[in-house]
Amino acid sequence: MNTIVSLADIPSRNISPQAITEDINAEEQISIKTRGEAIKASPLDRKNYVAKIKVKTPDFVNAIDLLESHFQKSGQKDPGGVVIYADSGMGKSFIASHFLESHPITIEDGQHIVPVLYVKAVSSTPRRELIKQMLTMLGYPFTKSNDIPTLMHDLINAIIIRKVKHIIFDEAQEFGEGRGQVLPAAIGNTFKNIHDKADVTMSFLGVEKNLARFFKLAEQLKERITAEHYIKPFDNDVNFEGFICAFDEALPMPELSRLGEKYSEQIHMATSGRLRRTKRLLAHGVYFASLDDSPTVMKKHLKKAYFDVFGSTINPFL
Repeated sequence: MNTIVSLADIPSRNISPQAITEDINAEEQISIKTRGEAIKASPLDRKNYVAKIKVKTPDFVNAIDLLESHFQKSGQKDPGGVVIYADSGMGKSFIASHFLESHPITIEDGQHIVPVLYVKAVSSTPRRELIKQMLTMLGYPFTKSNDIPTLMHDLINAIIIRKVKHIIFDEAQEFGEGRGQVLPAAIGNTFKNIHDKADVTMSFLGVEKNLARFFKLAEQLKERITAEHYIKPFDNDVNFEGFICAFDEALPMPELSRLGEKYSEQIHMATSGRLRRTKRLLAHGVYFASLDDSPTVMKKHLKKAYFDVFGSTINPFL
């Protein structure tokens, strides 16, 4: 199970995130699952622990609520779909993984039930190969036909048999990167037919500019979209300071570092308010503080972390 770290409300802030540590994969050979364990661990393990912290922000909660509401519409006629626009490093993968964990694969009468099918887009993948990939994910890897109508028939049946209710297309902007206009339009038509014939809801997660190009070429699919959500980087304001204060509570340090009160402006300068960059900076800050046997993350540790992560000479912690 995931270890939930409850963070105290930050007075006079508009955000009170909750950090959730991910289960550690066995192959990573890290058994640390709680902050208490991490505090006693090696500097490297403490850094890796920070990298695994998940943070629920208002954008995250709104995105999950949208996915859940559409998930419940599956099986209805024209159930609709969701588009979540976000740049790289803004938490798209966290949203997808959390939603998948909320709707795990189960077994009914000896059959695997797949409530949510996750598909990561790859640029210029031919439509035929994409359909085969989805069939393989649903446990039908030995389809002999190369005929697209036959493959589509098999895929619709597989979706129905596995009781798929929602399909997530991650990095969906890649669907708009095909040569010319033919491939994106053909893929869009494939998804439209899946939506219409299997009555499943869909979500498309990706970068706005290229994802908008895909939907411009897949107009009929766009008509099936019933909700859009934008995830933006934090501005340098009290919300970002509150986020840093809350994240500070989850860091595996013996004492509170008060990073939000002291360094939120510099941290924003270093990360542009992006979640992934912020986590990497703070993870490395914890590493250097641990090497110093310091009870808190200090400015000098963030300075080293910035050089280590971003390698730039323009260091806001100088």
